Amino acid sequence: QEPPDDYCNKIQQAISFADTMIVDTNHANANTFIDAHKADIYKSKMAGKYVPVPA
Repeated sequence: QEPPDDYCNKIQQAISFADTMIVDTNHANANTFIDAHKADIYKSKMAGKYVPVPA
């Protein structure tokens, strides 16, 4: 099992990466992503390796 700090860092990196993509896309395409889309992206980044993510 990995240390808690490493686990939390991986989750934070996944969220940060998704946030950057969302902000860039929203600026380019007039707010394409809504909160539901953001949640789907976060779930896909966290699923599998990190934690089971409920649908």
